[in-house]
Amino acid sequence: MAKGPTSGPEGDFEPRRSRQRRPSGKYPGVKGGPEPAAETPPARKMKPREVEELVARLAGPSVAARGLELVAVQYRPEAGGLILRITLDGPDGISVEDCAFVSRAVDAILEERFSSDHPFRLEVSSPGPERPLVTMEHFDRFLGRRARVKTRSALEGRTTFTGVIKSVKEQTVFLECDLGLVPIALSEIAAAKLCRETGEASC
Repeated sequence: MAKGPTSGPEGDFEPRRSRQRRPSGKYPGVKGGPEPAAETPPARKMKPREVEELVARLAGPSVAARGLELVAVQYRPEAGGLILRITLDGPDGISVEDCAFVSRAVDAILEERFSSDHPFRLEVSSPGPERPLVTMEHFDRFLGRRARVKTRSALEGRTTFTGVIKSVKEQTVFLECDLGLVPIALSEIAAAKLCRETGEASC
């Protein structure tokens, strides 16, 4: 399948699929999507972090089978209501068909596993130039690139650091910034993303 253009330093196009979702009724199984386990308990209300971890764990196999990478899952309130944002990447970029496939697979997962009193928007898209950094593998892959890191608690009197990813070791990221070389434990990172390679003021 030919891939559509993706966002990056050369352009701003992002294949994206976004839809408003209200839990209701049952969805049929999605071909190629993750199958719910037989011992799955009834749907219940879940905390945001639980939703992110569940969607990442169950959608991962279907995403990988399509030759894609599940970069990040975010479930949070934003302007206009709750949003479940799934970020994908691939060797040749992400097409609109990729986004639609993952959207259908995730819909099936949510119907089986997740209960909510509020409507939310499901958004599936490519990472863009300011790619999220979630795992140690992500930081290791982008050694030498500038990144912005927000911590859960203050380090050196601040919670936001912008600098170059110098190294990663034993679940710790070493960021070269205006304070020098700052070690930040992965467990202390609340959010992180790459800076644009040009026009870095946005970072």
